[in-house]
Amino acid sequence: MSAAADRRRDLIAAARQLIAEKGMAGFTLRAVAQAAGLHHATLLHYFPAKADLLHAVVEDLLQSLAAPLSGAAPVVIAQPQLRAIIAEFFDIRQRLHTDPAMFVVMSELQLHGRHDREVATQLSRLDEAWSRHLAHLLSEGVREGALRADLDVPAATEALMAETKGITMQAAAGGDLLALDRAIDVLAAQLEAYLRPS
Repeated sequence: MSAAADRRRDLIAAARQLIAEKGMAGFTLRAVAQAAGLHHATLLHYFPAKADLLHAVVEDLLQSLAAPLSGAAPVVIAQPQLRAIIAEFFDIRQRLHTDPAMFVVMSELQLHGRHDREVATQLSRLDEAWSRHLAHLLSEGVREGALRADLDVPAATEALMAETKGITMQAAAGGDLLALDRAIDVLAAQLEAYLRPS
């Protein structure tokens, strides 16, 4: 990786950490530059506007969420599509333990997006990619007979996203991770029972 790419990566990491620690109110270009140990003008070379850095933070979150986790516990379910959907919850659980700041940042962005169109636009990219991914898993499962034939894929996709966001918002608010682990286990069991063909 080049020095410029390393510096860009450091600035994105500093921005994520700053959002996690101080919220969107503390997210300024000057604060990010200071946290990264750079002069404000140097940061502007890499990110000419706050929106550019915010876009990079969202891209970084998207890449982090798309990256497979190492050491993830296997989900023991025979049908691949059902296993993949249930694995989404266990993936969230592992990420809550390994990178809780990620969910604080996402929650801060979600809340801030209610008042900032640019943030809302950036977050919609995350949601759209995630929605496509889940809908694809569900559609394939229905098509292959691994999931119930009468499944309303768009509604199930929205429900999965809402449940997951609720868990991550609870975690970002300082929820007890062991209680959230149990909640994920219960949700996964309920989801498996609901999605299985009758």
